[in-house]
Amino acid sequence: MVLPVGLGDGDPSRGGAILRLDFNPPEERVPGFEIIDLATLHERRRRRGRRPDLVHRVDFHTLTLITEGSGEHAIDFVTYPVRPGTLLWVRPGQVQSFVRPGTANGTHLLFTPAFPPHTSSADRLVNEWYGPACRQLGASPTYAVLST
Repeated sequence: MVLPVGLGDGDPSRGGAILRLDFNPPEERVPGFEIIDLATLHERRRRRGRRPDLVHRVDFHTLTLITEGSGEHAIDFVTYPVRPGTLLWVRPGQVQSFVRPGTANGTHLLFTPAFPPHTSSADRLVNEWYGPACRQLGASPTYAVLST
């Protein structure tokens, strides 16, 4: 579901509103959790008439590991270059945009704050609201175990 935050075409650079995206996977096998690759996500957005580069706010976590290609991704209006080994974590309430999707592809996890089992270690990670939005794990094969 898309909820407009104001009036406009969803492009804040042209005075438009920031779109709000709710967690709404087409098929929810595990409540509050979805895993999808970026290419499929971009295709889903195009079918719904949404450009991937429009700024939008999410009400859930997105954790993305770039495994191939390159591009740029903005989180809270800070643009990060992405390449294999880049890990992006967008938390509920933050805004993001696939500024220059380029050729970047990878594994994209979407989950609600209620999804992870409530343990002290999971809660500590999920509730780290001010943690880094972008981490470069490295391009070596050592990060690849995270993508499988």
